[in-house]
Amino acid sequence: MLRRVWKLLATHGLWLLSRIAISNMEEFQKAPPRFKLGDLVKIRNLGLLFAQYEGAKSEYGLINCEAYHYTQTSTKDLLLFGWWTYDVLIDGKLIRMMPETFLEEVITYEDPDIVQE
Repeated sequence: MLRRVWKLLATHGLWLLSRIAISNMEEFQKAPPRFKLGDLVKIRNLGLLFAQYEGAKSEYGLINCEAYHYTQTSTKDLLLFGWWTYDVLIDGKLIRMMPETFLEEVITYEDPDIVQE
């Protein structure tokens, strides 16, 4: 009897977990990307390690492509992860697939009354 209960829980529990993960993923896919082509961004957290590994030394970069969605399914635990990623030009090096969570927006202010020569 106990084996049947565990088997039933395992079967329906994994199904329920996969449905929850997929429903959360559908909500995530509806969220718009934060950056667009040409935006100036500050690299933070683990993004600095990725940039340094590729030989870049600056903590600022330019978004070099439109956002694309990266998803990874882990069959071991049936969870679905996903995030927006960008190719970022940092210190002359192109860093591919930089997750959006490692980037921070740099706000630039341009006064329209000031004429630059």
